[in-house]
Amino acid sequence: MRIKLQKKTTLEYVLITILIPASFVGYFTFFAWIYFDITFWVRFQFLLPAALSLLLLVFAKNLSFHPIAVLAIFIALFSTLQGLIFKWLFVDIAADTLRVVLPFLLFTGVLSFLARKDNTSIYLRSLIKIAIVFQLIILSVSVVYKSLAVLNGAPIIQYAINPIVIPLLLLCITTMNVLDWGKWRYFLIFLGFATPIFTLSKTMFIVNFFLLLLLLFFIKKKYSISVIVIFVISIIFLIYNSSFDIDDFSILQRFSIFAETTFQGGDSDGSSGGRMAEALNAMHQLKTELPFSLLLGLGSGAQWFDTLGLLNAIDESLASGNFRQGGGAHHIHLTYIAILFRYGLAGLCLFGLYIYISFRSAWVSYHSYDKKSFEGKLSLALLFYFFASFIQSLFTYAIYDSFEYAIFAAVACALAHSRKASTPRSYSSSRLA
Repeated sequence: MRIKLQKKTTLEYVLITILIPASFVGYFTFFAWIYFDITFWVRFQFLLPAALSLLLLVFAKNLSFHPIAVLAIFIALFSTLQGLIFKWLFVDIAADTLRVVLPFLLFTGVLSFLARKDNTSIYLRSLIKIAIVFQLIILSVSVVYKSLAVLNGAPIIQYAINPIVIPLLLLCITTMNVLDWGKWRYFLIFLGFATPIFTLSKTMFIVNFFLLLLLLFFIKKKYSISVIVIFVISIIFLIYNSSFDIDDFSILQRFSIFAETTFQGGDSDGSSGGRMAEALNAMHQLKTELPFSLLLGLGSGAQWFDTLGLLNAIDESLASGNFRQGGGAHHIHLTYIAILFRYGLAGLCLFGLYIYISFRSAWVSYHSYDKKSFEGKLSLALLFYFFASFIQSLFTYAIYDSFEYAIFAAVACALAHSRKASTPRSYSSSRLA
């Protein structure tokens, strides 16, 4: 269906259309390590969607702030004041403030646009198609990049170099067959399970495992068998991977080292060990500032110090760019620890409410639309995406400072707003045909 753009909505629609690929720029980070200065790239992948979000707000018509956005702005500004009182580095204070405020402003702008009369049904399908096409571009570039690397002598399986980057939403949407792609979804499911084996990513493996469990909960048994077969093939591939000698690592060895470190106090690899060191030192620092630190955190820009001496035990310590003058470090990989450290329980409750609103909106819209309709399938795909993002944020950044999540949270809220059930319905788990 061709969209006829109205003058009042043209610019907003164009900005949101550009914002979708802009929010996915972070998926090219691993390629940027080779061709760009990584500090520049990290800033660029945040500043590009940030600038577009501000433009969207400037040109938005009938802007209406969701209560969660108002609460986020209040907490961010209060945390900024705390950061200034604690005299943290101003650049870090500004960065942490913007990381909260801007995604919620984008959420407000997209929701205000889609929630207007007729805008949801007219523009949503087009926007989702744009999202999927750009994710396919990412996937294609990743496959070509990895193929060329292998032809030039690089190992098939290599830590920290993503050979196949498959955004979670692409896996979820095609799995739910939103655009009626038929059996292609099985190929994408396999790529989803194979990717963490190629990249030796423990986080991605855990996320995809939980996605499998959720997938089996919603689909019919005849499709469950196909998905289980794909998963078994992936596990066989995983075991076969363990026979490789790649810098003394396979993904199973990485899990083994992590378990040994956690339960027996052995040496850890740099990735897991660094994150545990960040979390334990940050929580220890919070403990020294009780009781207000628990409620309000240590403010935007807060730095943690290796007071527990954990970094010395890690073979691959954190990158020097994580540390500030004086020895403090700003970055924390674990999303919920980072939120608690900077914004306290107030911030943790804010993001908990944000996640709940996202889940609830997708759940309500899924049960409000025909399960076989585009809106019904998209709502279920969004449920998968929010669930995957929640699991991923247990181990690394996902929901916090994510423009991508803000866009799709707004889509879920707009779907729920545009089609509320007129009569109470039983929200049992319906299985897809």
